[in-house]
Amino acid sequence: MVDPELLGLAAMLILGGFGGWYASLRRIRWVRDTPTARIRSAAQGVVELVGRVRPPPEEHLVSPMTAQPAVWWECTVSRRDSDSGGRRRWNTVAQRRSDVPFLLDDGSGVCMVRPDGAQVTAQVRIWYGSTPWPRSGPPTSWWGWLADTPYRYTEKLLPSGQEIYVLGEFRTRRAQDGQDARAQLIRRLAEWKRDPDTLRARFDRNGDGQVDLAEWDMAREAARAETETAHEEAARQPESDWLAAPSDGTPFILSIKSEAHMLQQARWTALAGLAAGLMGLILMVHFLRLTASSA
Repeated sequence: MVDPELLGLAAMLILGGFGGWYASLRRIRWVRDTPTARIRSAAQGVVELVGRVRPPPEEHLVSPMTAQPAVWWECTVSRRDSDSGGRRRWNTVAQRRSDVPFLLDDGSGVCMVRPDGAQVTAQVRIWYGSTPWPRSGPPTSWWGWLADTPYRYTEKLLPSGQEIYVLGEFRTRRAQDGQDARAQLIRRLAEWKRDPDTLRARFDRNGDGQVDLAEWDMAREAARAETETAHEEAARQPESDWLAAPSDGTPFILSIKSEAHMLQQARWTALAGLAAGLMGLILMVHFLRLTASSA
């Protein structure tokens, strides 16, 4: 009789190995087959860009763990726990991640990057401590990680000025994009109705303390004129370029690694996944034969 845990291990190797192999092959295809573009001439849709990041004006983002300035950060606290079998493992107990847009400058132009949903490869620092949240930054001595402490702290940063590789969906937007003139008119009138005192002060021409039908028609015309003026002003605003998660399933990648390094890493990951999947398949066949022979 084959141990069910061994069968489970074989199944995990098959699913995890072949799943990782397939995911790595897809990543290779996306990164390799997407040519590097320039922001100034980038086409609408999925693009590959390389540039340096910096915070938007009047935005000063810092990591909550070490107060280091960065355009993006992710902080994770893990606790060392023991399972029912006495085996010790790290479990995530707290995780925070910034979602503030930042700027990408490739020398030809600048675009805003919205990091929501991105797979980020950033600068990483790991250290250990005895409190649920770190009281200080990483220790200066190299042996701090050897201490038998219950908590592990991981900080990932994209510091300002860092050159990064980006694969995402590029869109050029105007201030009026997504603004429907009729919907704006309805919202403006609804806001006026919620402030009846101001509405009467503007449109109660006969002084009877009410806005009658004729006066309401005047209010509608005024709201229409203000809405059209606001729409025209928005149309005169300069266009802005944005980069965000693709809507077609392509991965959204922000990485401090170069394209060549990512491709090499993905190839090794694909080989490792294929090897693990084949090993799991061989073990599964072997275990099934043993089960059949003992039946």
